[in-house]
Amino acid sequence: MLMTFMSRYNDVGGYWGLGVLRLEMDRLELNRVEFDLLDPKAEFPGRCEPIGDWSRGRFFRQLVAHSVTPSELYAASITITLEEGEFLEKLAGGRGDPMTCAVRCVDNHEKEFLARRWCMCAPHDPLLELKRGRVI
Repeated sequence: MLMTFMSRYNDVGGYWGLGVLRLEMDRLELNRVEFDLLDPKAEFPGRCEPIGDWSRGRFFRQLVAHSVTPSELYAASITITLEEGEFLEKLAGGRGDPMTCAVRCVDNHEKEFLARRWCMCAPHDPLLELKRGRVI
């Protein structure tokens, strides 16, 4: 799920979903956003709804593919955090700032599954980015 969320194929209107999310995080002055993947009524900050809906849909498709029912899970979320620190700044290369993306699932037996990766991501800028030809 984590790699699907971070993928360049995670499109929002033909643009990279993570960059669009980062733009919205900057607009709302947020350094952390969390999407509840199980609650269909969960609200998303600002204009993040398309990203949250896309993520939830992908998550449920992956549950089906792995023969897991939503009722087997107590919690599931994606958290995106802008990171700070001298170490990360030294690693930073290219465009954007360091951020961490994490997917967390907890089953009904309280067993936790956590996947976390960091990446570099700049806010979406249509002047610098090409729109994907096939909008999903």
